[in-house]
Amino acid sequence: MSNDEEPIVPVPEDAQMRVTDIFSFGGGLERLQSDFRKEYDELVEAIEANPAEEVFVKETKEASKSGKYLASPGVMNHNILIEQLHDEYGWAVDHSAGRNKSEISQIGKEPRSIGDSECEVDISPGERYGKRTVDAWKNDFCVEIQFGKYAFMIYDVLAKFGHFQQHDKIEMGVEVLPSNNLVRDMSTGVGYYEQLEAEIGHLPDDYVDEEYRTPVIGLGVGFERPSIDHDDLESEAGVASQQTVADF
Repeated sequence: MSNDEEPIVPVPEDAQMRVTDIFSFGGGLERLQSDFRKEYDELVEAIEANPAEEVFVKETKEASKSGKYLASPGVMNHNILIEQLHDEYGWAVDHSAGRNKSEISQIGKEPRSIGDSECEVDISPGERYGKRTVDAWKNDFCVEIQFGKYAFMIYDVLAKFGHFQQHDKIEMGVEVLPSNNLVRDMSTGVGYYEQLEAEIGHLPDDYVDEEYRTPVIGLGVGFERPSIDHDDLESEAGVASQQTVADF
């Protein structure tokens, strides 16, 4: 692409983000259906309010991604966490606009950070090295929006959620990830839904004792496929189960 050519938006500009995939781990789906259906529905509304024309604004120098705008993690986090879950639905969130301020401003929005004073689920809010937060929380239902490095997604599911559960701060967690389709239009090194589902499936059965497995739902999001049927999650959800030693 020559320097004077405008990058393209790689999906239809009128497209909306959709929840395209779901898996259940540690009894997550059962717990969601019995106790947290309202919170789940609010999360879905927040995710599916993201328009492609706002999301695909990130310019890149990566040769393999040249010629197109990439999806901006900063914009997606801002739209889901700040404008939707916090402003529209009254969730507690912990979010820093940080280095994505320019992309948020680019679409005519004000970068905002929300921290300790409003994030009710902090375990040690005043402790420099002991502070722990989740991205969003409401009624013991917590969400991590993971549009970053792939190592964090397995940490969230197997460590962070369990840490909060053991401190009686949450009862279940949701990990939101880009689908394989969306991650192709993001910067390199980002984890994605199918990758996390496979990683959990390849863990030995006793890697995390059943007593300490937090109920978890994994959600894949993207723009190129329709939303799952949220009225029939039992049929839509795969079960991410750990293998037994004999499987290896």
